[in-house]
Amino acid sequence: MVIAGCETSPLAPASMATGSANAIHCGFFLPHAEAALLPSHSLILDAQREVNTEVLKTDSAPGSARQHSQELALLARSALHGLHTQLTSAPTAVHDVLTECGGALPEPTSEDAHSTAVGTAIARIALHRQRDDSDMVFTWLMATKRSRQERQTYPTQWLSDWVPAGPRVTSRALAAVDEDLTWLARIRFGTTTSTPAWPTLTDEDIQRRAARLPAMLWPSWTMRLLPRLPEPVFRLSGIRRTCAALLLMPGTTLDYTQATQLLGNRGKFPRDVFDATLKRSGPAEIATALVLLARALDSHPAPIDYTRRRATFSEATITVDLDGFQKYCRQHAIRTGPIQIKRIRWRLLRLLLGADPGTSSRTPVWCTDLSLHIDDGLKAFLLDQAAENLKFHGITEPVSWQPPSTWIDTTAWPGADPDSIDNHMLSTMMATGHPLESIAKNLKVSDDHIHLHIEATGIGTPPPTPPSQPRVRGRQIPRQGLLSPKKLQHLYQEEKLSLVKIARLADCSHSTVRKALHEANIPCREPLNTHLTLPTTVSSEWLEREYSRKGRATPDIAPELGFHKNTVTKYLKRWGIPRHPNGLYLNPFASLDIPLSRHAEGE
Repeated sequence: MVIAGCETSPLAPASMATGSANAIHCGFFLPHAEAALLPSHSLILDAQREVNTEVLKTDSAPGSARQHSQELALLARSALHGLHTQLTSAPTAVHDVLTECGGALPEPTSEDAHSTAVGTAIARIALHRQRDDSDMVFTWLMATKRSRQERQTYPTQWLSDWVPAGPRVTSRALAAVDEDLTWLARIRFGTTTSTPAWPTLTDEDIQRRAARLPAMLWPSWTMRLLPRLPEPVFRLSGIRRTCAALLLMPGTTLDYTQATQLLGNRGKFPRDVFDATLKRSGPAEIATALVLLARALDSHPAPIDYTRRRATFSEATITVDLDGFQKYCRQHAIRTGPIQIKRIRWRLLRLLLGADPGTSSRTPVWCTDLSLHIDDGLKAFLLDQAAENLKFHGITEPVSWQPPSTWIDTTAWPGADPDSIDNHMLSTMMATGHPLESIAKNLKVSDDHIHLHIEATGIGTPPPTPPSQPRVRGRQIPRQGLLSPKKLQHLYQEEKLSLVKIARLADCSHSTVRKALHEANIPCREPLNTHLTLPTTVSSEWLEREYSRKGRATPDIAPELGFHKNTVTKYLKRWGIPRHPNGLYLNPFASLDIPLSRHAEGE
């Protein structure tokens, strides 16, 4: 079998894509053409047969034939250039093709039969993955392409020339340069997966994916991505906002700032926080999970339009049944007030948006404290309120939703699998007041995983049982949070904190803390100087002279006696010494022991 050496043969890559109907006849008498004898298992003949059956045959699928011809054409041109620039590093299969054709190097820009045959045969070897040397030939072709554009250091700049060859060639090219790409580029092109791809999504596709994403990554998926770290993650909410933005990047040309703004987030979240937590713990695995989840969002329907919710719900547009909330609190002896109402509205808005309201990278402390977690009854109240808000705006969607884990076929996650958490143990330990560290240790996860799992599943504690009798006459609702008996006993008796320090932590006055101690039957520590009395040299006359005549103030007199100013005030009241009127200008020279004039004394 022979291949003709006609100088004007139409078998060039440019003519193969048009099909046999458009072939150009040169008019040369083929029996007079020079020919080379080829072996029965020739690489050249195999390539010719493939072109005849998959490209030139009239009954071939037009789209498939065109795509295959483009693959062969692009790789064939790279092969012809490589024979002149990288021949010494060429694999054995490339030299075999040359040997079959007599060993003569074809011209890199020629379209004669010899050049076409050599280039097409080498391209076919690179495309056939079942051959053992296919990857070696493909890698050599990529090195040839890169060497011609070595000044362009970033791989995707010269890889863009390979896009016309189609997704099969582009995917292999991207996989070959995975290690040379930045981490964001690996997510954009999906090079950590088995199917890298050049970005092809339209603006409409991007908007559709954004509508299926909350501003923060779902808690269950954050659990799967977040490794178990020795310390709680700093700004976990910010990391979840970053992950949500990263889900918009696979298959698109969006940069990070554009992705964050599309979800209503700030584009200037400190990425170093994210890098210090997730990327250092299996960056390839995390990138793979993000890319696969993004692709799954494109191929599966989602029941919630988060773009509409972000445009509809805000602090000003949501409504809460305050009468129902206060009624529930009275029935279950739960404290209610402006702060509690503000927090319940925040939780409702978070439920509707699927993310913390606003753009903060930190969730409020009161929302992450297990002792302040709301019970099952209040969670049911919030779900009802969320459903009512959706109904009011004509939105027929479930209150909340998360993509199922079955969307991604994997057996191992970088973080914790939510299905592995013992929900009964978690609920029981929460109800019995176990600290967060103890719960996480027993369930073999991190503190952050516990918070995320509670948010994802809605696990809580039973509603508190109202007390049969008030602890103190006139008070019907027991203290909650930091002023609860157990917490107060820990802070006051074990940690030895003062009333003032506890008051600052609880955001109340020290007198309220004192009342809470009394209600909890916790004895107050006696203050300093409780059993002291005034020195014998101090009399009512002395105190009247110092306070009334000299114009000294109680804070000025108290240190001299070793007492608190309130103690001096008590003795003024006991001895009937009139107090200074409000706004009276006190004597600044009282410490000099100089008596006031009659005019200064007001006589």
